[in-house]
Amino acid sequence: MYSTGYVTRHNGVTFITFSNIICYKTPTYTWRHTMKILGQYQRILSTDPILKEQCCICLETYKTGEYKRILPKCEHLFHKKCIDKWLRVGHGMKCPICRYDYSGYKR
Repeated sequence: MYSTGYVTRHNGVTFITFSNIICYKTPTYTWRHTMKILGQYQRILSTDPILKEQCCICLETYKTGEYKRILPKCEHLFHKKCIDKWLRVGHGMKCPICRYDYSGYKR
């Protein structure tokens, strides 16, 4: 049995409704804009002081050769793959530590 649904847009946000269940989808333009604002990521070097610390999203220690991303406003640091996924998968474009909202952030 398949449910029929419909798509509505309000203020640039897409809402998908199936049988009285509403799903929120982050607009693609917001995601692309946010990634552009966050800037470049960096490779972790063997001399980097963060090598003994761990990413608060995946709880793994940083290793030489992995990529890191430092959020520009709050300056919190994460694995690039972790923070990119965190921001994209429905956490409202907010820093996982301080909850600073990057959806409206401008450099």
